[in-house]
Amino acid sequence: KVQQLKNSQSEELLSAKTSKEKDVIKRKYEEKFLRLQLDNEFAILKLKKETEKQVLEAKYKTFQEEAKLRFLAYKDSIKKNDKLSEAQKESLIGSAKTDTSKLLSDSFEERNKELGEGGTLEEKYKTLFEMFNKLKKSRLDAFGIGSKDRKEGSDEKSELDKIKEFVDTYKTIMSGLSEFIDGQFERELTIEQNKTNAL
Repeated sequence: KVQQLKNSQSEELLSAKTSKEKDVIKRKYEEKFLRLQLDNEFAILKLKKETEKQVLEAKYKTFQEEAKLRFLAYKDSIKKNDKLSEAQKESLIGSAKTDTSKLLSDSFEERNKELGEGGTLEEKYKTLFEMFNKLKKSRLDAFGIGSKDRKEGSDEKSELDKIKEFVDTYKTIMSGLSEFIDGQFERELTIEQNKTNAL
């Protein structure tokens, strides 16, 4: 798609007769390239969300399967232990079964908190999509195409003012995004520590 736009731009630039026509054509294609870039960035963000969801699903599934296998291996080793009485074996196996059931239940609850409706993954990406949309609007505004509903006769901002406004908005959004990412990193560390402690 990018190559098609570049080819179209080249053809139009070749047919332009004046430098003013060339400037108009360049501006038109800069807008198209920006919109294409924003669409691609949005698609990538959606793909990252879906990929992260699938990875987390696989991680929880693997964790639960491993817990079940550990229980079965433990149960088998207890049954083969000739030094234990039948009552001791039943007691140890029952205790391990209870612990494994609790571990699986806790893991399922953690999975639902993370991946369920309104879970932390949804909230994380809701915030990211909101920030993306603010940044998108700011980028379009800086380019002078963000507000489709401009009032006629309203004062146009100078290019410098638009760029300054974009940079200020960008800094604000990036600061919020940085704080958000730091919080997510801390949350991930806590979750992994809790899983390690559970084992």
